[in-house]
Amino acid sequence: MTIGNKIYELRSGARLSQEELAEKLGVSRQSVSKWETDAAQPEFDKLIKICDLFGISLDEFAGRTKITPKAPPVQPNPANRVIGYILMAAAIAAGILVAIFPYELDFFILAIPSVLACSLICIFKKEKTLYWCLWTLPALFSGFNFYIISLQYAVVAQAVSLLMIGVLMAAGAYLYKDVRVKTDKNRSIAIIIGWAVYIAVALRLKVVPYIYSLAMLGLQAKAGLWLLAVNHILIWTLAPLWVYTLCYIRTCRSR
Repeated sequence: MTIGNKIYELRSGARLSQEELAEKLGVSRQSVSKWETDAAQPEFDKLIKICDLFGISLDEFAGRTKITPKAPPVQPNPANRVIGYILMAAAIAAGILVAIFPYELDFFILAIPSVLACSLICIFKKEKTLYWCLWTLPALFSGFNFYIISLQYAVVAQAVSLLMIGVLMAAGAYLYKDVRVKTDKNRSIAIIIGWAVYIAVALRLKVVPYIYSLAMLGLQAKAGLWLLAVNHILIWTLAPLWVYTLCYIRTCRSR
């Protein structure tokens, strides 16, 4: 195994992108790319940094002992946690207000799930927090379709929502382009089952994001809100399902 292969093995095992590894080592992404393709060799001080970063010895790196990749600790951003707690407090406050004034502030119901999801992402997600928070936007936007009466505006709203999802899927493909995951038969089956269940639920309930607007379905308010909640869940489920599937396919192709 070459030095480049060993660096790739360590990086992919720790689920780091080339940009993230380069930042931690104080080099450019191009340097990491050249190392992994054996177009260039890292200097000795960089080898020391690589070993320290992944918690292995030079003997392990040199192949004298088995490499056991360890993900370097990722420190959560304190500012993200503060924002997360503020958003959670806002979601709780909105829920209380809706309970007190159910008729005057019923539109808050549409925003509460998205704000709460965003707060949990900020509190517990350690990296790429902004990207995952942005997935709440199409879910939040879909809620306001519930109040759209005009068919013309509903169609425009659906088009904008689909555009949001398309942009986020493309962004995920770029942000996770260097991430590799473990591949085996069980994971392949799990991914297939996951997509099958997702599509079956979406088609069965006719809430494939924005193909049908809630206003055009002519549902009663209570039933419409339940359907809206399912629509939100489908959108949030699409995000990790799409990103993981993409990383899985790329890992299979790189073998």
